[in-house]
Amino acid sequence: MLGARLGPILRDLDFEVIEHGLRPGAEESADLVTAAESRALLDRVMPEAIVHLVGLTNVDECERDPHRAYQLNVLALAHIVDWLRDTGAARLVFISTDQVYDAPGENTENEVLIRNTYGLTKLFAERVALAVDGTVLRTNFFGRSFTPERSSFSDWVRLGTGNPEDLLLLTDVEVSPLSMETLSRLIGTVLRSPARGVFNLGSRGGMSKRDLAYSIARKLDASLEGARDGTQADLDLVARRPLGMVMNSGLFETTFGVVLPELEEEIVSAEL
Repeated sequence: MLGARLGPILRDLDFEVIEHGLRPGAEESADLVTAAESRALLDRVMPEAIVHLVGLTNVDECERDPHRAYQLNVLALAHIVDWLRDTGAARLVFISTDQVYDAPGENTENEVLIRNTYGLTKLFAERVALAVDGTVLRTNFFGRSFTPERSSFSDWVRLGTGNPEDLLLLTDVEVSPLSMETLSRLIGTVLRSPARGVFNLGSRGGMSKRDLAYSIARKLDASLEGARDGTQADLDLVARRPLGMVMNSGLFETTFGVVLPELEEEIVSAEL
């Protein structure tokens, strides 16, 4: 989902972009879980930089099938890192997750608390990326999806405004996401001036998913009247989810010389 937005934005920033994927229309396709296919792809393309978005992001599916979660979230990246070690040909940007946090307030990069298999495999993958001086971005994002089979949180809200009584809005889950547009531009900033390490990359300030949903609805000039407030305990989930995922992104701001937007600003400016 992020890749469908990232490619065009990086091209607008004058990067030459080659997209890998298993969906129709991708310029390159390879099974990255297979070492030989991964190496053949990289030998053919010889990239100057790799932005790694591959992963199994369905949290419940990761819990049901931890081996598949390991393959897609860790092993696929490990094959790329092996190639980078051998060739030294490219720099690496790895997109991680805010689901490695679960504490009230603003979490800094050293305050990791793992609640599920998804978060654990992404944390393992971060260590793999750092073996070749990669840039790890812990993030969360929203915005209109251009991938038919994938929906973002804001898509869920937009579609749900037609029948808001079917929506359960979580008051106990707090996040600090960026729009896909802002995140993509900031990935461009990282590619131009890479730095090794783990960086939170989110908006300034955070809010509950309930408040985020209402802010998105206001931007859409839509109503959520009839939607129900609830907590994560009201959901039938396979995997435990973290509650407190608001990030302090000050390290990213000082390292890359940017000022990140407030979450409300992101909602107003995002394409929803």
